[in-house]
Amino acid sequence: MGGEGHRDALLGVVPRASSLKQLQVNSRAWPLHFVDGCMLAGMTFRKEPFFAGADNVDQLYKIAKVLGTDLLHDYLDAYDLELELEVEQRLGTLPRKQWSAFKTKDNAERCSPEALELIDKMLRYDPAARILPREAMQHAYFEEVRKQESNK
Repeated sequence: MGGEGHRDALLGVVPRASSLKQLQVNSRAWPLHFVDGCMLAGMTFRKEPFFAGADNVDQLYKIAKVLGTDLLHDYLDAYDLELELEVEQRLGTLPRKQWSAFKTKDNAERCSPEALELIDKMLRYDPAARILPREAMQHAYFEEVRKQESNK
């Protein structure tokens, strides 16, 4: 796949909170399953918006602080993309955080292993590595919902 489409997809990784409604309407410009992952993380960890950047560079920095820069560079290398020097310098080298690091006494009841696994599958730099919406709906996280629906 050519780098041009993935350059747009990388920009799709950096939706700012102020743009979420617009992003949901304009699905051609932004990958909604990443936005959905941001929303699920925000609700699960009671931190909304989960990634709150002031601009696109700051937004990518906030994401990289969680997902790490190694996976970002793997994504960029896979599609022959480069970050601008300013962005590269801003990011530096950041380790990937474990989702359990966001668990607190205030959100512990929401941080099931299933929730953390689904968030992890939704929040990936590479759109090809993200869980698809149909697959997400079949994830164990939604098992209780499926049971309730089948009992109606």
